[in-house]
Amino acid sequence: SVPGPVNVGQVFTYTITLTNEGAWPATGVVVADQLAGNLTFLTYTTTQGVYSAGTGLWTVGSIAAGASKTLSITVLVNTPGTITN
Repeated sequence: SVPGPVNVGQVFTYTITLTNEGAWPATGVVVADQLAGNLTFLTYTTTQGVYSAGTGLWTVGSIAAGASKTLSITVLVNTPGTITN
């Protein structure tokens, strides 16, 4: 995340790490992370699954017990201010 105010034209990346701390595999995993209205989605990378900027959903699928998956979302700031995610 970016602490404090952001400037128009600034590019930054959110990173989400998802960990299955349970004793069994997790199936049908979906994570919601809708971007703020003053951001433009640029790209994403993930260790598993797909992310839709339109819905804000990261469809991960199955995660083995003890495993972690990561989603990184790169965005562009459209209007100045503070962004809360």
